[in-house]
Amino acid sequence: MSLKTEDSSTQIIKLLEQEAYYYEKLGLFLEEQKEIIEKKTIDRLMEVIQKKQKFQQTISELDGRIKQYMDGLDDAKREKIINQTKNIRTKIESKILDIISLENYCEDFIEREKIEIKGKITHLKHGKNVIKGYSSSVLKNSFISKKL
Repeated sequence: MSLKTEDSSTQIIKLLEQEAYYYEKLGLFLEEQKEIIEKKTIDRLMEVIQKKQKFQQTISELDGRIKQYMDGLDDAKREKIINQTKNIRTKIESKILDIISLENYCEDFIEREKIEIKGKITHLKHGKNVIKGYSSSVLKNSFISKKL
C-alpha cells in the first residue's frame, strides 16, 4: 500500500469516526425533540431543530470529504478501505436507522396531533353554529323579545 493510500485510509477512518460522533449527537437531539413533542413544550422545539440542522450540515460536509478521498482511489484500494471501515460504517448505519425511526415517530406524532386539533376546531365551529342558530330562533320567538 502506498503512502497516499495509507494517508487516505487514515483520513477516511478519522472522518468516519467524526461522522459517527455527529450521528450520535444527532440521535441525542432527536431524543430531546421526541420528549419536547410528547410533553408539548413547543417553545424549545425550534432551538433543538436548529441544533439538529447544524449537525446535519456538518455530517453532509464530512460525507463530501470522504467522497473526495474515495474518488481519488482506484477500485482495489477503495475495496480495501471499505473492508477496513466495515465496523464503523455498520455503527453509523445502525445510528442512521435509529435516527430515521425517531424522525418518523416525531412526524407521526405531530400528524396525529394536527388531526386531533383539526377535529376539535371543527367540533367547536359546529357547536358555535348550533348555539348561534338556537339563540337567534329562541330570541325571535321568545316572550321577552316581543316586548322589546
